[in-house]
Amino acid sequence: MEKTLISVQRYLTGNDSTGASVFLPADVTPPQMDLSGMHVSFCFGTSRWPASLNGDEDLADYQHLVENPPGIIIPNGCVFRMIDFPPGYTSPMHRTISVNFNTVIEGEMEVIMDSGESRFLKRGDSIVQRAINHSWRNPSTSEWARISAVAFPAELSLKG
Repeated sequence: MEKTLISVQRYLTGNDSTGASVFLPADVTPPQMDLSGMHVSFCFGTSRWPASLNGDEDLADYQHLVENPPGIIIPNGCVFRMIDFPPGYTSPMHRTISVNFNTVIEGEMEVIMDSGESRFLKRGDSIVQRAINHSWRNPSTSEWARISAVAFPAELSLKG
């Protein structure tokens, strides 16, 4: 089905030589990829936290990650993506040992836990995922849905 969402645009900011805040002359369209039916825009990421802005080290780090795409999380770093889900799509059940901050931007999404619990999230709703085993489902049969997803690695000792 044809994607009906507008293209993701991302603007990078920084400081000029006087210390004034400025927009950087960077591409506004972040790198995109298709992943198991989802469309993923890789808006930013760093391989260390806190990120180093000295000498634009974070920008060089991000460029390295663009050229060498990371997994869902970036060990010792952070990642920011926009993820588009086609109508009726359900992701595989998956767990990352991370803290994820996700917000529905367009449409509605259902988050399904391996316990069987689920929640429907509407536009503007957010979920803080703490290393949960879950899947995402777009319940619409006709409309695409989009979430913003920011993830930081975490520590967790799973029992049994």
